[in-house]
Amino acid sequence: MKAPSDKHFIHGGMYLLCNKMRLVGDMFIRGITSKQWLLLRVILDLPEGEPSSFTRIAQEMHSTRQNVTKIPQPLEKQGYVLLRPSTRDGRTQEVTLTDKAKAKLRDTTRRGTEFVETLLEGVPPEDIAATRRTMQAMMDNLHHMQKEYEK
Repeated sequence: MKAPSDKHFIHGGMYLLCNKMRLVGDMFIRGITSKQWLLLRVILDLPEGEPSSFTRIAQEMHSTRQNVTKIPQPLEKQGYVLLRPSTRDGRTQEVTLTDKAKAKLRDTTRRGTEFVETLLEGVPPEDIAATRRTMQAMMDNLHHMQKEYEK
């Protein structure tokens, strides 16, 4: 089989890297999935007073509302979130973090630094900076592509 070009390697490799990071991240976090952790983190980081509706969370997660609505149900059963009608708009639900979720985030955030350090062990700082710039450019390009496709 012919080796892929660098650009095709990056494209396909990003999918593989994301899948592997999710798999290992799920093992690391224990008790909740990486996607569930991200949802909790997004809610925690929303500006004070900003609604934590599925639509708003989906925007922050760069996902769809439909995908995001599936994530909180198991978290509610485990006592990490409360789902309730919005005080602003009764047709929508908001997701609120419980103290248990905040404690989980504190624990995983401390351990997360170790995870990231281990993940990037041996990668020179200049490569990390270049990767950041590349990823930002790709995210910007995807944003522009999405706007074009939505027309």
